[in-house]
Amino acid sequence: MSDESIITNADSMKCAISGNPFTSNSDIVVTPSGHLCEKRLLLSKLTDNGGIDPFNSTTSISLEEKDLISLNKTSSFSVAAAPRPTNANSLPNLLSMIQNETDQLMLELFDTRQALEETRRELSQSLYQNDAAIRVIARLTMERDYARQQLEELSAKVPAAAASGTAVVVEDEANNTNKKRKLSSQDEETESDSTKIPESAMKIMVDTFQQLSSERKKKIPPPETHATKDWFKEISTGGFVEIDKQSLHSSGGEKQGINCVCVMGDYIVTGGKDKSVVVYDKQKKVQVTQLSDNSTKGEISIIKPFQDDFVLSCASSDSKIRIYSISQQKLVSTLEIENDIPISLDIHPSQKYLVVAKQKGGLLFCDLSSSPSQDKYELNILASLTPPSPLPEGVHYTCTSLHPDGLILAVGRSDCVIEVWDFKSQSIAMTIDNKKSTEFKIQSLCFSNNGYHLAVSTAPSSNEDASKAAAPAYVLDVRKPITDKKHQICSVGSGVGKIVNQIQFDPYGKFLAFAGQEGIQIVPVKEWEKNGVLVDVKFTHNSSGGDGGEVIQFAWGENAKWITSVSSQDRFTRCWGVKDDDSAKMEE
Repeated sequence: MSDESIITNADSMKCAISGNPFTSNSDIVVTPSGHLCEKRLLLSKLTDNGGIDPFNSTTSISLEEKDLISLNKTSSFSVAAAPRPTNANSLPNLLSMIQNETDQLMLELFDTRQALEETRRELSQSLYQNDAAIRVIARLTMERDYARQQLEELSAKVPAAAASGTAVVVEDEANNTNKKRKLSSQDEETESDSTKIPESAMKIMVDTFQQLSSERKKKIPPPETHATKDWFKEISTGGFVEIDKQSLHSSGGEKQGINCVCVMGDYIVTGGKDKSVVVYDKQKKVQVTQLSDNSTKGEISIIKPFQDDFVLSCASSDSKIRIYSISQQKLVSTLEIENDIPISLDIHPSQKYLVVAKQKGGLLFCDLSSSPSQDKYELNILASLTPPSPLPEGVHYTCTSLHPDGLILAVGRSDCVIEVWDFKSQSIAMTIDNKKSTEFKIQSLCFSNNGYHLAVSTAPSSNEDASKAAAPAYVLDVRKPITDKKHQICSVGSGVGKIVNQIQFDPYGKFLAFAGQEGIQIVPVKEWEKNGVLVDVKFTHNSSGGDGGEVIQFAWGENAKWITSVSSQDRFTRCWGVKDDDSAKMEE
């Protein structure tokens, strides 16, 4: 067949690569395998695949431009243009075709976006699993090293006779060796069991974790009455003002001052230097009751609400945990910690267990599931968890925060180290060591409601350092490894003085508040780097009355629309928010 005959029939042929008919401007070439192609497309394909004949890719035959045969066109040759489709002969039909092609493009774009989102989810899950694997490896490595150390110490103590299999006989004055050894074995078994959380309790904790985790993934929004960023912006001109101020504790001498506060519905519960716990009804503006125990040593330093009727409290120099009943207005249970002082109380989300952190190190896991009787509430220790190695000399626990799912506890130390305890393994999963702030101690910790962030505030470890630079307060992203530069998201709290005494998320995790020497500030979550302060409550330092001293502790009120605060320098319990008249105008 001549070149001219091929060209004459070219109008009925198509390019073997693109599948499009040849036009009059097409530069047609023939490959050695007999395929007709547009030269431009074929050369582009050869560049991409490294000069391999695209029609003989299985045999990897090379193909170069000199191997192509060009088809010459005669002057009388002209390829007729492809006829226009019948449905494109009018403007409405053309618009319909364009609309159909646009719809197909949008559908394809939608599918592409879905695939991208799925890929992102898979990548996020893979990164999370990788991070979890790294933590498990770190924990196992730490346990292995500790086991090796214990083995070396044991090997050094065991005499040579033990290595040869000879029994070591321990003599006693009563010559009851075998009996004592049997009793000792039973004691060791009992002690081993007391160092582990019972399986029944662990099952309840894991079930609670799975339930809360699945509910959190649904991202249930807060109620409509909950404060929003726009609501705070509307009151930014007037800000929070003092809407209530009550003197509930003793006012004489050294007993003047309040150390802790919490909110139970309409009740505000405070613990003071006068060794008493006061319950105040904010709505009715009356004192409900004043609870105290004559055996209390030192000031009330910790209070924790439990269910709707009970208050747990601890004193600064006392080893007892006390449970008061508001309805019965009396003490219903006590638990004494041997040779140590509790520094924090955390109620598990199942409302069945209490986690107590001890000042010298270690945790106590207590049972709260027993039903209270008329005169007594049973509080029993189920397990005592100890760190793998003793705390360094002069170091002690300062504060804690329980993860909202109930399986992780963050513990702050006086050397600015944070221990992260995992209740599944019942050991320390990791430590966060801020080596740049060794002169500070961890003052306050708080997990966000979803558990993604951990807010941290510090304070000088001694009175000598109090006059130095400001103690850092910051937010950590616990999803990222501690080696990641983005693990510490930002620094906060610079507007409330050198020391941030307390830092706390609101119950729905929308806002973060911190209090210190100069008052309280509230910022929206995830916008802390923008310094977007929504509310700034300031005080004048007047310990003789007036506006009071520094805020030592505060608590969020209902729907995050008010805050109650106390100071260790005066006897007043203050509530900050919007006055009723202003609130009504805003709702209108």
